[in-house]
Amino acid sequence: MLAAGDKFRRKLVHLVGHSLARRRITVEILDEIDTQVQRQLMILVACNLLIALACWVAFLVAGLGRAALWATIVGLLHFIPYAGTAIATIAIGAVALVQAGSLATAFGFAALTATIAIAIGFLLMGWWQGRAVRMNAVATFVALLFFGWLWGAWGLIIGGPLMAIVKVCADRIEALKPLGELLGH
Repeated sequence: MLAAGDKFRRKLVHLVGHSLARRRITVEILDEIDTQVQRQLMILVACNLLIALACWVAFLVAGLGRAALWATIVGLLHFIPYAGTAIATIAIGAVALVQAGSLATAFGFAALTATIAIAIGFLLMGWWQGRAVRMNAVATFVALLFFGWLWGAWGLIIGGPLMAIVKVCADRIEALKPLGELLGH
């Protein structure tokens, strides 16, 4: 769709028929989908930035060497759902083990990393995504669980935007209004 640019949009508007009302609704849906997907991606970037900043402060306070570097790595790895958090947790634990030489310290830093990533990445991000698309938190959480189960890591990345698309369509198409109401606040 991105590669086709405006051509896809014009074709879709042409396919809905000659009715001006149907064309207007189609354009509104496409505009809203564009806005919602942009919001979802911005939330993903913002949460990963927040994770990196929180890790940086926590690592700095806890005394991990090169805290900014390791926090940046944690933030970047968090773009990979589940596996990124696991990799970051193990990596920070290994770094702490090498720096401190203590298994307890390594476990502490690994637990700190996992706690920050889970608190911000799962709880805050899910709540924030639900508010951005005006969808209730339960529907957002269930959608992420479903798409994560269905497609794994990719499902977690595209699950939020897909639900935003479903919500936008359900809000605009008369036959789907009950679904829009169910997914809404």
